[in-house]
Amino acid sequence: MSLPASLPPIAPRLALSPALRLSLSPSSALRLRLIALLLLAALTTLVARAQLALTPSTTEGPYYPFNSSQRLDTTALVNADNDLTQVGTSTTRASGTRLILSGTLVNTAGAAIAGAKIELWEADNNGVYYHSADSTYARRDANFQSYGTTTTDTAGAWSFRTIKPGLYTGRIRHFHFMVRLNGTAVLTSQFMFEEDRATFSGDNVAQPLVAAGTIDRTVLVTTTGTDALDGATALFASKQIVINAAATGSTAAAPVITAQPAAAAVTVGDTVTLAVAATSTAVLAYQWRRDGTALAGATAATLTLPAISAAQAGSYTVVVSNSAGSITSNAALVTVSAASPASASSIVNLSVRSYLPSANSSLTAGFVIQSASGKRILVRAVGPTLGTFGVANALTDPRVEVYDASAAKLAENDSWDSSLATTFASLGAFALPAGSKDAALTVTLPAGAGTAVVRGTEAGVVLVEAYDTASLAASKLVNLSARASVGAADSVLIAGFSLNGTGSKRLLIRAVGPRLADLGVGGVLANPKLELFSATGTVLAANDDWPAALAATFTTAGAFSLTNGSKDAAVVVTLPAPGSYTVAVSGVDGATGEALVELYDLP
Repeated sequence: MSLPASLPPIAPRLALSPALRLSLSPSSALRLRLIALLLLAALTTLVARAQLALTPSTTEGPYYPFNSSQRLDTTALVNADNDLTQVGTSTTRASGTRLILSGTLVNTAGAAIAGAKIELWEADNNGVYYHSADSTYARRDANFQSYGTTTTDTAGAWSFRTIKPGLYTGRIRHFHFMVRLNGTAVLTSQFMFEEDRATFSGDNVAQPLVAAGTIDRTVLVTTTGTDALDGATALFASKQIVINAAATGSTAAAPVITAQPAAAAVTVGDTVTLAVAATSTAVLAYQWRRDGTALAGATAATLTLPAISAAQAGSYTVVVSNSAGSITSNAALVTVSAASPASASSIVNLSVRSYLPSANSSLTAGFVIQSASGKRILVRAVGPTLGTFGVANALTDPRVEVYDASAAKLAENDSWDSSLATTFASLGAFALPAGSKDAALTVTLPAGAGTAVVRGTEAGVVLVEAYDTASLAASKLVNLSARASVGAADSVLIAGFSLNGTGSKRLLIRAVGPRLADLGVGGVLANPKLELFSATGTVLAANDDWPAALAATFTTAGAFSLTNGSKDAAVVVTLPAPGSYTVAVSGVDGATGEALVELYDLP
């Protein structure tokens, strides 16, 4: 640095006593000035040394997804998230070695840069980029997102869940990344791996950095650990990115949590979803923690723990942050119990309410009987009596028909017989007015599948019910289902069921829409949402798109498979008995269409 031609008097700055100042000779004063000069130079050197070295820039490379030579559709990448191992809602993860890449973005003074956008792109496990210029594009892994983005939080932190980049001819393994501030790219560079150091000199990007002495600022060192998302083994690497920028401030207010994550008591193998909702005037970032330890990759507003294990029990919190500050949620205690031995509980009742949009439409309910000798059940189709409960547009004259697994008709009824009134009372079914046009019958179903079909003479709301007339361990209902049209608002598909006995019952509940199209059903509900309520109206479970971890459970239950990545919904729950519960199936964003709600008894 340049110094002024003459130094100002330094004695006053040293705050010397008057006696000492009088005793200083001219030569002493000169020595003090020289000492001060040396101290100033040393301080300047220390300050210079305290500055962090900038992350070096490198070439963008030919495969940045949005460069001018790209000819593939990049619409889905515009709002890509920071999980490159999953494409959209697909339940099939990318092939390759999972890697959790994280770090901080700071300036040369070490101050955090919040609110910056970081873009990451790389070759898939086959060494192929999502780019039309890549001649090997036909071999790419369609389950790999290829490109992702994230926004730095108030501490400048960022993270990605991805895979270790694949090799291709001419390059070592590497990540491309770009940092944007207010939409402007301020750094484009690459990360490489310590394990490839011996070959850096032969790589056209690494070699110049080696020559410049800056290569270490881009090198990743990996360790092995467990991804909190699903317990999968993963590599972990962290790196600080240093850019020329002022420390970021914000006039935004710190976030406010409007809905806290809820506690959950589950059984080993269940799926748990924790969620938080917050308001903010700036971009939000999330970090979930278990027992105070940050969970790698758990950086969304929801945290799903599929097929939970006992080791995942604990106190869960989430830190919600923006450029103005952060807030930590209340703790949600997740308790995980060992799978209970077979209990004396069973499914004894299913009721489904739906709207039949025309005289040509129907409501179909299915049953599966586990028995050596069959089971006698009561089936009712209630229309007119619904009006007495305040239900508008009730079906005026429903008709019910019951079929066995071979589609042979076993029984039918248009207007119920008054002799069934005592059966209603013994099973806890509400009474029907004498002479009403509601339908009801009792029938003995053989072991296996049976079906009840309800029709009307016009459009209207109808309730179909099935009751187990003799709940016995050797003869029980193990699967109940209903297919009907799902409307909007009050016309959603509502299914109720009851458990009797003691202990608890583990159940698989599904809301199927898209998969029905593969089975020849037209006008299906494109994106069903499932919600489970207790008798008091408390939400016990909810799901929009089913987790892939449940595929094995479908097989165990004897349920037909769902297409990987489909928007069908499914949950596994353990519920106490006795008790009554309600499932509501609706369309996301108010959509309508045909859907199937299913209930399976799990071991």
